[in-house]
Order: sequence, then structure tokens, then C-alpha cells
Amino acid sequence: MNLAISDELLTLITVLGVAVGLAITGAALAWWGTARGARGRTVTGVALLFAGGLTVLGWAIVDGAGARAAAVGLVAALLPAPILVGTFLWLGRYRRRPWLVLAFCFGWGACVATAIALGVNTGAAYLLHRGGLDQNLAAVVSAPVIEEIAKLLGPLLVYWTARRHLTGTLDAIVYCGLAGAGFAVSENVLYASGAYVYGASLGDAAGIAQVTILVAVRGLATMFAHPLMTGLSAIGLGRAARLPGRKGKQTAWIIGMLLCGMGLHALWNGSSVLGVALDLPALWFALYPAFLAPLFFTMVGAALWLRAADARRTQTSLLPPRPRRAALAPPNSRPSPASPAAPPPAPGPAAGPGSPARTP
Repeated sequence: MNLAISDELLTLITVLGVAVGLAITGAALAWWGTARGARGRTVTGVALLFAGGLTVLGWAIVDGAGARAAAVGLVAALLPAPILVGTFLWLGRYRRRPWLVLAFCFGWGACVATAIALGVNTGAAYLLHRGGLDQNLAAVVSAPVIEEIAKLLGPLLVYWTARRHLTGTLDAIVYCGLAGAGFAVSENVLYASGAYVYGASLGDAAGIAQVTILVAVRGLATMFAHPLMTGLSAIGLGRAARLPGRKGKQTAWIIGMLLCGMGLHALWNGSSVLGVALDLPALWFALYPAFLAPLFFTMVGAALWLRAADARRTQTSLLPPRPRRAALAPPNSRPSPASPAAPPPAPGPAAGPGSPARTP
């Protein structure tokens, strides 16, 4: 019986072992630090957890596309990142939110959620291939489920461990949006590196051209796709935060809106897969303005309305207290009964007969 292990399998086992070890150690240290109120231990644990996810992602990109393609993909994916991140920071700027919580949500989406989704989607594609089915069906079957769950887990951890920082829908939109933005950036690295390899077979110029097209489509036209899908889950999480003590309604809101996000994600991916299968590439371009764009602008309007309400609350809290009504009385008003009466004028000398009368 041949028990020899190939070099590729040995490398895979080593990488996964290191990643799992970092993730378990980081999760345990972060939980210990949170329970004891030790911020340094919590931050260190979260950093180790993120390092575990980055280990998986880095190995998958470099092993599949090469170091040069990975570098090109990273630069291309970072171009729209400031717009994505800045949008959600701008939405929540009227309320002070800890930068560590904001960074945690973005890092969770970029490192942990993407690594989880990559592993599950790769396994699903392999099983579909073994079953004689198209591997692209994983984008419709497994991707919407695991990706939306993985992205929501980060804000859920904030809700469970630091609830004072997540008290309403706008908080949930900011945190879930950052998690979706982090996921989109990491996913764009994967796609951009693959596009460079595909085009580089004809030369570096062709590879750069392919990456430029990808950045224009995914990085500009559809950069808010993942935050939009996670934004539906954010509505459920925000409603749950406004229903303290009602476990049943909280669970119903979170799961219900999570299912809506999964459905939108499946529709998004399914239009592309179905368009390729039917040789109708215009199917996705028809779906985008007919359904996805109106939904996106509706979510933008709701987020702006919540931001305006947050601004009004902030401005009201900064105003000085209004004076009492009694303090607004004019200075010549009659004294109140409790006020002392003015003393009478001193009597003058009595006027004798023939004396002129004194003018008062």
C-alpha cells in the first residue's frame, strides 16, 4: 500500500495546520481578553485570528496565480477600497464609534469571512464536479449561503460582546457595510489576479488590460454589491438591537433578513451563471438596472435618512438646556406674591394754611 504524500498535499496540510492553529489561538486569546476586560489580549487574539485567515488567502492566491499576479491583483483591489470604507465611515460620522470595532468589522470581512467562504465554496465546487454537475453552480448553491453567514458573523460578535456600540439600524449598517467592504476587497484580489494570469498569456499589456476591465466593472460599477447584500442582514440586526429581551423577535428579524440577503446574492450570481449557460450575457446587464439598481438606491436613501436622524440627535444633545418659562418674563412685569412689597414713600411736611401745595 503506497502511503506517499505528494508535495502539493503536504503543502496544503501544512498551510491549513498553521492557519487553523493561528485561528484557534487567536480566538481563545480574544475570548479570554474580552471576558477579563484586557484590551491588549483581545487585540492580540484578533490579530492572530486575522493572520490565520490571511495565511489561507495568501497561499491560495500565490499558489494559483503566482506572486506577480497576486501583487497586481492586490494593487487593483485596493484602488476602490477608500471609496468603500470612506462611505460607511461618513454614514456613521455623527456618532463616535470605536475605531477598534470599525477595524474589526472590516478585517473580519477581509480575512476571516473570505477564508471561510473560499474553503466552503471550493469544497462545494469539488463535490459538484464529482457528481457530474457544473462547478459554476457553487456560485448559486453554496456562495450566497456561506458568504452572507460569514460576513454577518463579525457584526454579530460585536452585538454579543460589545452591545453598547450597536444600538440601532445605523450602527448595524456601518458595521455590516464595513464587513462587506472587506470581503469585496479580498474577493477582488482573487478575481484580479486570475484576470491578470488569463490576459498575461498574450503579454503583460493584455494582462493589465484584463485587470483594468475588471476594476472598471467590479471595482466601480458593482463595488457596493457585497455591502448591499449584507445591508439587508444589517436591517434585521439593527431591529434586533432595538428589541432588548425579546429573544424570539430578535432571532426572527436576524434570520429573516439574512435569508433576504442570501436570496439577493443568489439572484445576483444566478443571473451571471444563467447568462453564460444560455449564451445571453445581456441577462445580467438587464437585471442590474431593472432590479438591483433600484434596490441599491432605496438602501442608500434609507441610510441617508438614518444618518440625518443621527445628526439631529447629535445636534440636539449639544444644545444648551432651554431656560425655564419663568425666567423669560419681562423686567417690568408685576412681582409675584412671594416678592417683598416696595416700601411706601416717606411722608413730607404738612402744608399749613396759605402754604402752596407740594407737587408730588
